[in-house]
Amino acid sequence: CELAVEILQTPELESVDVWMLNEFDLGMARSAQQYTARLFAYALGLNYAYGVEFVELTNGNRFEQRRTKGQDNVYGLHGNALLSRWPLSDAAIVRMDPSRMSALYSSRGFETAFGYEKRLGGRMSLFAITGQFSASAGQVPSIGEDAKSPAFIIGSTHAQTSWGGNVTHTQLSIASMRSHMATMARVAASRGIPTIKVLGGDTWPSTCSWLGLQQLVKAKSPRNALAGRRVRLQPSGMDDYLCADNNVTPTSGPTYFAAAGRPLNAQSEYVLCDHVFVTVTMFVQDQRL
Repeated sequence: CELAVEILQTPELESVDVWMLNEFDLGMARSAQQYTARLFAYALGLNYAYGVEFVELTNGNRFEQRRTKGQDNVYGLHGNALLSRWPLSDAAIVRMDPSRMSALYSSRGFETAFGYEKRLGGRMSLFAITGQFSASAGQVPSIGEDAKSPAFIIGSTHAQTSWGGNVTHTQLSIASMRSHMATMARVAASRGIPTIKVLGGDTWPSTCSWLGLQQLVKAKSPRNALAGRRVRLQPSGMDDYLCADNNVTPTSGPTYFAAAGRPLNAQSEYVLCDHVFVTVTMFVQDQRL
């Protein structure tokens, strides 16, 4: 797993406790038919949850179709993932407003990579609870010795950013996300667990303010680009944002890292994805995340 190799060779990434991931394949020819989220989690030694966003009806965009010509997808699934150093519980998918999702199949424009990507499903967020608590089989999670340590409601969200100006779509989607996070907080409170919300992903610039959260990543992120034989950060602007409750204290970041593959027997690096790694370090009641 090239992503995991890159992370394990970068101390600032290897120490990350929680990952919020978008666009991970399961059984796609373009990614060697792998269950990519599980492979990534196993390689890093982390717990994971995965949620399907789309059934992909083609092999991907024009370049991906050309690269995998003659191959079929085994499952053709594509979605979001959450990885955590701590146990995960209460994982759930929250679908965004479905009224425009047919464009992800029928459009000939940006939504389908100009007709090459045909998909069934829709944009969504994947949520779970994590933190320094434990859960035995048949038991609800408990914090353990320190009853004041919070758990984290974490979310990986993937919006259709080109629809950011559609007020009906964005506000219905945000309302569903807010409602689910509030429900998760009530469930955790019934178990005696205080919670902190942290959410990230490829989403609208106003997502954090719409959700009533502080915006920890305030500007567009750079993009991975091959320059000569090395993958560099190119300031072209990607909609990668991170939000958290207002009582979270960010202590460093955002910091950006290129997602580069480095074959053992080749001199040239290659781009693993268009999005970069974005990290932020934060503290909540002396708990680092």
